[in-house]
Amino acid sequence: MKRGIVKNLGQRQCRSQFLHASSSQNSMMDVDEESTYFPCDICGLVFASRYHLKQHDCADGFARDSNLKQQQHAQKRRMRGKPFICDVCETYFSTKAHLKTHMRIHTGAKPYHCDICDSSFMWSSRLKEHKMVHTGERPYCCEICSKKFSRNSDLKRHKLIHTNEKSFYCEICGATFVQSSHLKQHIVTHTGEKPFSCEVCNRNFSRRADVQKHMTVHTGIKPFPCEICSARFSRRSQLKQHTMMHTDDKRFQCSICSSRFFYGFQLRKHKVIHSGEKRFECEICGMKFYSVSHLKRHELMHTQEKNCRCEICGSTFTYSSYLKQHMLTHTGDRPFCCEACDARFTCSSNLKRHILTHTGEKPFQCQVCGLTFSLNSSLKRHVLKHS
Repeated sequence: MKRGIVKNLGQRQCRSQFLHASSSQNSMMDVDEESTYFPCDICGLVFASRYHLKQHDCADGFARDSNLKQQQHAQKRRMRGKPFICDVCETYFSTKAHLKTHMRIHTGAKPYHCDICDSSFMWSSRLKEHKMVHTGERPYCCEICSKKFSRNSDLKRHKLIHTNEKSFYCEICGATFVQSSHLKQHIVTHTGEKPFSCEVCNRNFSRRADVQKHMTVHTGIKPFPCEICSARFSRRSQLKQHTMMHTDDKRFQCSICSSRFFYGFQLRKHKVIHSGEKRFECEICGMKFYSVSHLKRHELMHTQEKNCRCEICGSTFTYSSYLKQHMLTHTGDRPFCCEACDARFTCSSNLKRHILTHTGEKPFQCQVCGLTFSLNSSLKRHVLKHS
């Protein structure tokens, strides 16, 4: 600093404060000695030590330079070991690599790609968690029910089921939910809003996850194969449900008719049949159904929508189940086998009808003459004779 600025110090008031008078006197002595002063380059004030100069808050400097505060803040950050700043949100980082990783939040870049399903992620940790979906690895285990999860966040959400903590409240009907995502899904039942649309067939959905599940109809990607019959599925839940068919492990039994099911939700849906309650009504014809899925399938009969298209021959179908059955005509695959004669079939319904030829069972009876038949189609042909 120039010597002239020191001479003009007498015209300014030093804002430095001290706990003891001796410290103030020592400060004034240091100012007088040219060899030991520490001046401020902005306002000219001189301090007894370099530490006091760094702690100095220069009001005049703020008035002359609006960016000075930011510059001083950046300098303090650099002193703390974070010299790299984000130009978008002004967050500081200790290394350039950390800053580069942070910038993906603003740019939306997803450099980590899954080599199985082409999903992309911002972070390598997210890709690692995603790959567990394909490998089946689930390292996070619930201590209460031993259920396993691929991500720790999923385990934390699951634990709320055991605590029965429902802190998310629907203001319309008063229903409470464990997770905020469940509340959002529930709200759609009141609004009827379907903001997510399929880019291929323009079909609308209430949830983004439903669109992603629906897209497998168009892409045909099925990364989950059955190890027993080579059938493939687009979702792990479908594979798990299919595998139960091979094990015949139907643990859930109806107390009314003794029917057995693989899953609890199947049993709950089945019990509605006994209650006779049909809450879901078609707005077009007034027909009522036990479940919303049955209603949706029925509504396709009115709209004549055929969104399920075969990529091989171009045939279109109303239901995805019809498309799956049709695809077997191209592949020649017959996954359903008769244990009695090793005959194979493309669908389970054909296998069930075939098994009746071995058992001799004839469950379809003519109401006119009492004659019984093993197939419903045979009964229909027979009834025509009476008419």
